Amino acid sequence: MNVGFRVDSSSKIGTGHVHRCITLAELFKKKGIKSFFFSRNEPGNINSNIKKSGFELKVITSRKIELSSKFKVMKNYIKNFRINLIFIDNYSINSVWEKEISKYCKIVLIEDFLKRKTYCDYYINYHLVNGKENNKYFVKKNCIKLLGPKYSIIKKIKKKKKISLNKRNILIFMGGVDNTNVTSKLISLLGSRDFENFNIKIIIGKKNKRKKEIENKVNKLKNFSTFIGVYKNLYNFFRESKLCIINAGVTMYETLIIGNQILIIPQSNFHKRILKNYYKHNVFDHIDNIKNLKKEKIIKLLLNKVSKRTLQNRKAFFDDKGASRIVEYFAELIK
Repeated sequence: MNVGFRVDSSSKIGTGHVHRCITLAELFKKKGIKSFFFSRNEPGNINSNIKKSGFELKVITSRKIELSSKFKVMKNYIKNFRINLIFIDNYSINSVWEKEISKYCKIVLIEDFLKRKTYCDYYINYHLVNGKENNKYFVKKNCIKLLGPKYSIIKKIKKKKKISLNKRNILIFMGGVDNTNVTSKLISLLGSRDFENFNIKIIIGKKNKRKKEIENKVNKLKNFSTFIGVYKNLYNFFRESKLCIINAGVTMYETLIIGNQILIIPQSNFHKRILKNYYKHNVFDHIDNIKNLKKEKIIKLLLNKVSKRTLQNRKAFFDDKGASRIVEYFAELIK
């Protein structure tokens, strides 16, 4: 019994979708369940990461090929690889695709905000704090929904000897692509004398088109350093930092588990909607637009500790077991 992942990455949509699907595939592998990935060859993709992780990848060369002859390519893949369950983590997939593919296997839809009709058999949305979703979009009334932060798809924290928090470390990571170039704007803000006694570490995604520009900018600042795409070591960076400045993607959930000071900056309307779900629950600090960020806000976060109430609220919502819960659930179904 095998599972499939229909997921894409690019310089436009980012890389988070692929990373979270790889996280699930790695856990399925431990259960003896084989995973297959089906991805388009979009500009700025990270399909190579799928192969490096040891999973079979079938590249769909274009949207036209995928849609031709009523999805003949995907139907053949599902049949030949004996796929029982296919995960869709892709905004470009629609109900027409789902309706046709659902004739051949069960569908699991991972969707941050559902705004269309779906033929999925299972639905995952870990951004919904109150665990509610509008039922009008679900064609299959018996669709099973896994909702809320307890199903957040992030890597499990490896147990290592305790890493001491450095009160002088500030971490910046705005995702694998950072289309809005928030990183450069933060460098300009933190490059002032107010922060010259802090160690400012910047993680740059491998597919960030401004890598060289950012590195050249940082080279002129003594207390700055850059790291390219060190995803395997992200938790260590979080642990060592007094303040983490991040976006509202997968990294947000990873950081919330650590318990440090966090400043979240949304980079899209999707991100703003994700954050809106959490505003009244007091789990992080945020700013709606980088243009409104003042150095006084950052200084205040650096001077203060995370309140006990905030830490309690985070623990009530977030842990690193979400991906395991999902895999355990589906592993039982497809035995």
